[in-house]
Amino acid sequence: MKLKNFLSKNINSRKLIVIGASIIILLGVSFLLFKTNFNFNNNDVYFAFYNGKEKLNAMPLKDNSEDLIFSRGECDNGATIIWHEEEWAPLVKNLSKSKTKCSLYFRKKESIELCDKYGSDSILCYISKLSETDKVNLAYDGKEVLGEKLGTKDNNLRYIGVGPNNYIKFNNELWRVLGIMNNIIEVSEDDSKVENMGSYLKIVKNDSLGNYSWDSSAPDINNGKGVNEWSESDIQKVLNNDYLYKENRGGICYSGINNNVKECPVWDNVGIDNSVRGMIANIKWNTGTIPLEWTSSITFPYYLYDYERSKNNGKDFCVKSGNSNLCNDTTNRTTEWVGKIGLMYPSDYGYASGGNIRNNCLNSEMYLYDKNGCNDNIWILLNKYEWSITPNVAANSGGLVMGFARDGLFSQYNAFNAYEIRPVVYLKSSVKISSNPNPELEYGSIDNPFILIQN
Repeated sequence: MKLKNFLSKNINSRKLIVIGASIIILLGVSFLLFKTNFNFNNNDVYFAFYNGKEKLNAMPLKDNSEDLIFSRGECDNGATIIWHEEEWAPLVKNLSKSKTKCSLYFRKKESIELCDKYGSDSILCYISKLSETDKVNLAYDGKEVLGEKLGTKDNNLRYIGVGPNNYIKFNNELWRVLGIMNNIIEVSEDDSKVENMGSYLKIVKNDSLGNYSWDSSAPDINNGKGVNEWSESDIQKVLNNDYLYKENRGGICYSGINNNVKECPVWDNVGIDNSVRGMIANIKWNTGTIPLEWTSSITFPYYLYDYERSKNNGKDFCVKSGNSNLCNDTTNRTTEWVGKIGLMYPSDYGYASGGNIRNNCLNSEMYLYDKNGCNDNIWILLNKYEWSITPNVAANSGGLVMGFARDGLFSQYNAFNAYEIRPVVYLKSSVKISSNPNPELEYGSIDNPFILIQN
């Protein structure tokens, strides 16, 4: 009896060992398939793979000949994908149902896409290639950090940190590259109004044109405080007329309440020269409004980015909230404007954060940047009050605009205030870059700025 029990136990133990070994082998084989081709289905997850819209038979290998990289993942049944770049494998989270379908999307590297599309001598190609080795001064705003998506589907490439070498010679003066912006709409300058969506280099003048009102008005219009509609603002008209064409086209410069006039710069000296004017793209700018409750967590850079590009004109919020007194101004704001010269967006400032605290800053309200050290890791600031292009709404006021203070504080200000004006333009995608004229100096440094070639 004892021997029978022993044999029975021994046989059962052997069965357990065999079963256990089989499970380990099965898991190992499954993991191998999982890491290479994903050429399997189980009862929980079904995978499909795409190169853009083209369906693939198998998941691309990590070092594939097509230079494909992971773009995004989507699942049904409420499941989500977290991609592990080093392991070259996804993790399916929130898997609560069987037969969940997931799609994994791959695409070519940004630099390859841009170089293929715009040419190897394009400045877009040059900077995107530079980003593959320079991870300190360049970063994409659509990458996943800390498990959260801190950017948008546009995945713009931006210069970040304290002192990046992003100087560019434009208009015979120093400008600086904000980054490569994607999904930008260019509008033809003829009557056909043809639109083209693509990638464009966004640059900002290194120095200010001076301090002027964003907008001012007569005493009987918004109590002389100006109106926060960019398409009709005083400074927009000056930038896109007098400044753009180096001549007085009727624009008047203001500095204060009640249309207080200030002498304009000498446009012959500071305006856009005819030799480079053709490089500037005619762009559809987004002028969405930051809502009333802007001091909350919506001032994270990625929330602001979405509001800037939204159809929010400051009126819909009042309707949805049921309190018309919140935004009872008489300003009729538009959310799009077509033109050549604008100002920075608030998110341009937020996304420029760099250094070891970049991730924390991207997860922080921008109105706290002056307190949490984020402003100490941003190259953009002039240490003066400066205007952005984006309006803000509040009760009884149709003249508030977002701006940046000298200490990095991000806030709303009356449009009639005289703050610094730094023009911003998008360069046409056809603009090329010269080879480095001073190889002993880093290209893009203040002493050796990028040199442009007009196609």
